Amino acid sequence: MARELGLHPRQVAIWFQNRRARWKSKQVEQDYSTLKADYDSLSDRFESLKKEKHALLQQLRDLCSQLKEPHEGMKDFESGSENGDLNNGNYSSGFSEPLEQDMAICSDEDDPMKHSHKDEELGYLNNASDHRNKNNLQVKLGPMSVSPMGFGTWAWGNQLLWGYQQSMDSELQQLFNLALDNGINLFDTADSYGTGKLNGQSEKLLGNFIAQYPGQAETRDNVVIATKFAAYPWRLTPNQFVNAAKSSLDRLQIEQIGIAQLHWSTANYAPFQERALWDGLVAMYDQGLVRAVGVSNYGPKQLLKIHDYLKERGVPLSSAQVQFSLLSMGEDQMEIKTICDSLGIRVISYSPLGLGMLTGKYTPSNLPQGPRSLLFRQIIPGVEPLLISLKEIALKRGKTIPQVAINWCICKGTIPIPGVKSVKQVEENLGALGWKLKASEIDQLEYAARQSPGKMIQNVFQTR
Repeated sequence: MARELGLHPRQVAIWFQNRRARWKSKQVEQDYSTLKADYDSLSDRFESLKKEKHALLQQLRDLCSQLKEPHEGMKDFESGSENGDLNNGNYSSGFSEPLEQDMAICSDEDDPMKHSHKDEELGYLNNASDHRNKNNLQVKLGPMSVSPMGFGTWAWGNQLLWGYQQSMDSELQQLFNLALDNGINLFDTADSYGTGKLNGQSEKLLGNFIAQYPGQAETRDNVVIATKFAAYPWRLTPNQFVNAAKSSLDRLQIEQIGIAQLHWSTANYAPFQERALWDGLVAMYDQGLVRAVGVSNYGPKQLLKIHDYLKERGVPLSSAQVQFSLLSMGEDQMEIKTICDSLGIRVISYSPLGLGMLTGKYTPSNLPQGPRSLLFRQIIPGVEPLLISLKEIALKRGKTIPQVAINWCICKGTIPIPGVKSVKQVEENLGALGWKLKASEIDQLEYAARQSPGKMIQNVFQTR
């Protein structure tokens, strides 16, 4: 037909290509116009909601002021000082904790819409019966109320990485007692913690320390143990996990585990075993051996899968433990956090101090002894911008670098579990409680973290 019209076939092909290109360009313009209209609509809605929130916050401030008038002498009600300290004491207003935090965190210069707080979904509670200290704020973790920070016990029994010796047990008992006396009731452990013949030593020590705690029985009874069960290759049936839970209960000398967590997923190397792990959690929960269940080192995809699997069997997934800190806020970590917030799963942050890199104690010329020095040698040189920012905020607040780093985790709605093996570490970490970073300070730290080339190496067991 092209030849009949006196046209070369190539000319016809070029004409059709040009016409198709013009059609595509017109379609793209139409799509752009539609998306632009949607964006403008959402922007208007966002601004409207922001104004509504400001108005509601002001109304609630006024209501709180009216409630305070009959209680002028009760300073325990005060929500904090001008630098963000929280001191809720023993007085509980009729309002939920998220409201008090929202008003305490956001200064006039900060945009309260800038940082979305999931406290309402995850449930902050007031512990009005605690008369010992100001760190009496508790958070929901499944059906339990726990301190906003727990302590990790990986070092208890680990000779290879942390240099554990049984001569340390006396100080470990002291730091345990000190933690309980200051409102900490969450302790994280695992049935695999302890090297060689000391396997399970961490659970044994916790059991002994709970039994020997000299304080009030009520304080001792409120201790929540979160233990993790290793995905050993021979654990292939639900009953084997039930037996593992019973062994942990014997070592811990308690009647019920607070949170039973899968230590890692086998999806990367033995996917056939994964179903046995999940069914093991279900069996522990159904038999009443545990109060709640959780996971550790699960990536976004596997996290969604196990959540749906457990939900179908009537077992709520209460927690997801993941490496989370200013050194470990990569794409997967933030996606996990978003998923957990949307599903009401509490994130437990392990290594909130990056194995010690965020303490400010180490430099390229001053590295820790042992295997950690190899990792530190790679990462520490690239952490300087973040450490400078942490130090700046710490000096301004009268805090230490570790306290600021841990507080950042708390401000993100997670429960950090820094490892402790000395009374001094417990005393310092307790200083991360009772106050909140401002939104502008959170921005400053996260910007510095992004600008720092040094990043924490992710756990090899974490799945996608």
